[in-house]
This record gives sequence, C-alpha cells and structure tokens, in this order.
Amino acid sequence: MAELLSPPSLQAATIDLPDGRSLAGLVARPSEFLATLVVLHETSQDLDQGAGLLGAMSDNELRMLAIDRPGHGLSGDARDDADAEAMLRAALDTISDTRQRPLVIVAIGNASPLAWGLTSHPAVIGLALISPYIGGPLPRLSPDLSLIAFVPQNDLRSVEDWGKLRRMAGCRWLGVTMAVDPIAMLDPNGFALSQIAAHLAGFTREITMHHAVAMPIAEAE
Repeated sequence: MAELLSPPSLQAATIDLPDGRSLAGLVARPSEFLATLVVLHETSQDLDQGAGLLGAMSDNELRMLAIDRPGHGLSGDARDDADAEAMLRAALDTISDTRQRPLVIVAIGNASPLAWGLTSHPAVIGLALISPYIGGPLPRLSPDLSLIAFVPQNDLRSVEDWGKLRRMAGCRWLGVTMAVDPIAMLDPNGFALSQIAAHLAGFTREITMHHAVAMPIAEAE
C-alpha cells in the first residue's frame, strides 16, 4: 500500500511531431497503465502549472503527462491558433497507442476551450476542467464523452462559466465545487489539489472501465 500512495517519479519528455516540430512535456509513466491524462496549462503559464497535479496523483495505473502548449516553454511555435490545435492533435496521435488505453484531457482555466475542441480526437474519452472557462461559443460534445469540472466557489466567473458549459455539453457530466479560489486549486500545500487528484483518478478509472465494456467485440470470421 505504501508503494501505491507514493508520489510518482516525474521525467522530462519530448513529443516529436510529423512536421519536425516538437512539444515538451513532463511525464509520470508507469510500466503498465490503464489510461493517460494529458494536462494543458493556461495561456500565461507553462507545464509547471500542472506539475503539482502530477505530483499529487498517486494512482500507479494512470500515466500522467503535462505538456508545454505550442509557443510556450520548450515547445515549438505555432503559426496561429488553428496550427496550435493541429500540433496538439498530432501529439495526441503520438501519445495514444490504441483506444484500448485511452486519453483524458485535463484543462486548467482558459485552456478549457482548446481542450473542448480536442475531445473530437478518437482516443479521448474524458475531459476534466479545473476552474472552467468558456471564452465563447463551443460545439456540443460527443454523448459518449464524460466531463468533470472542479469549480472554485470563490470565483464567480468560473461558477457562471461552468453553468453555461454543462448546459451545452451534451454528455454526462459531474461538477465538484470547492470552497477556494483558482490559485488555491493548484496549491501543492493546500487541501484542494489532493482532493482534485483523488476525484480525477476515480473519474478516469470509472470511464476507462465503462469504455472497455462498451467497446464492440469483433466477430470471429
């Protein structure tokens, strides 16, 4: 049990893209894993914003990866927003081996709209929003997707945006309201981060098991 609860070992990673560019990452990668959580930081930050979450996750059967978004940290630059999304989609192609070990995207703050769009990638089965942010009109999500949001009760914008997002989601969702502000949500010394990590691990395990059961079994020829 002590081994299960120990913090994961974090390592630097480079995700090479087909066009020769690359994205930088920080990964906690067990030898065997059920699913990969891909953490996207806000536009004014880099992957360090999600490093505390990776450190708080103690589930040894989940691989965790924080990425420097295009044009941030050590990642290659994007020509525009559409190119940045294309780079991240290419990265998801590289990260996902098959849908047997799917992806859950974790978006912090204003990374929410970007992550929302990336859920159309075939390997993505779940979306987690930490301090939800809407930004503008967004498409409905696939009904097969699962959505969870961690909402700082002390931030009115996040509370209001989560209300709008869940109404437009079109899939099953769960909201977890926490009596903190957005900064405290990711404070490695606070109570909120450990609770987010625990909820996120349970959410990922549940939807991964549901996904495995729902996968069609090929008929024998």
